[in-house]
Amino acid sequence: MLLEIRHEINYTYDRPVQLDTHIFRLRPQSNYRQNVHGFNINIHPRPAGFYLVDDLDGNSWVRTTFDQ
Repeated sequence: MLLEIRHEINYTYDRPVQLDTHIFRLRPQSNYRQNVHGFNINIHPRPAGFYLVDDLDGNSWVRTTFDQ
């Protein structure tokens, strides 16, 4: 079975804000029962740092940092 999931998050503020580190836990786990064929994440504004992390439990997540 192929499954495609699209998820969109928009933040709106009434005054300028400073972006801090964000962690996105949106990628499903790839293991013997399921295989992730592709994963794409688009972030605007573009982060200064983008790190794909695999933790000890086999979960993948994205950590981003911003200069602004």
